[in-house]
Amino acid sequence: MQNPAVEIVVREFYANGYYQRDNDEVCMRGKMVSFAPEVINRYYDIEAVEDDEYTAFLTK
Repeated sequence: MQNPAVEIVVREFYANGYYQRDNDEVCMRGKMVSFAPEVINRYYDIEAVEDDEYTAFLTK
């Protein structure tokens, strides 16, 4: 069973983040929340990937 509170927060995140594509932050319920790769990596305790194919593709 899906938690409706989580779905509401996810929808709000995407709705607010849509207009801030040049920034790694979104306003969620009155607070600025960063979703920068470094923050996500720290949250999940994973190392950053320095040389990946996706980044190389984007910079061409």
